[in-house]
Amino acid sequence: MTQDIDTSDMRLTTVLKEWLKQNEWDDEIEINDDRDFAEIATNYLIGGQKYQLYLEANELTECFDVYLYSPFDVPPARMADMTRILNRINLRLGIGRLCCLADEEANPVQYKVGIDVDAAPFAPDHIDNMLAAGGSIFEHHSQLLTTVALTDVSADAAWSKFLEEEKRKEDEKEERMKRSGPNVVPFKRD
Repeated sequence: MTQDIDTSDMRLTTVLKEWLKQNEWDDEIEINDDRDFAEIATNYLIGGQKYQLYLEANELTECFDVYLYSPFDVPPARMADMTRILNRINLRLGIGRLCCLADEEANPVQYKVGIDVDAAPFAPDHIDNMLAAGGSIFEHHSQLLTTVALTDVSADAAWSKFLEEEKRKEDEKEERMKRSGPNVVPFKRD
């Protein structure tokens, strides 16, 4: 069992082991023979859908990467529209990026985020934050991504509908806040 292997000489892999333990995951960590690279390949549920998840610790470069892959593939015929949508989404992201390999094959949408720790502190919370960011991005954009990948709706039409839905949700939120009144406690001076 990988969790029983001594990884004290593998700083990032040790944090990955700690993260697995904290989250009560029993996935095996694959460690290469040179002990400079470790990886977990598993599934991760987002919005009831099973995404492929890869967590990679590169001990040589001191980089840790999180990859999530969509449960659907983008057909080559839909790649131009998907590229437009991914670019628009990426412009709004604060962390990570979405992409899809454009070749003659159908490919999933990939989310990637990485951190170069280079002797800086690295903790299980970093992995939580990186994974949560990817999950949130896929969850927020799942309808948009599947529409573009799996229907004949153009990128522009799908994007317009997505923005309209975001606006509607924001308007509803503002209306709820108006109805509930301010949640501000008045400041009193002594």
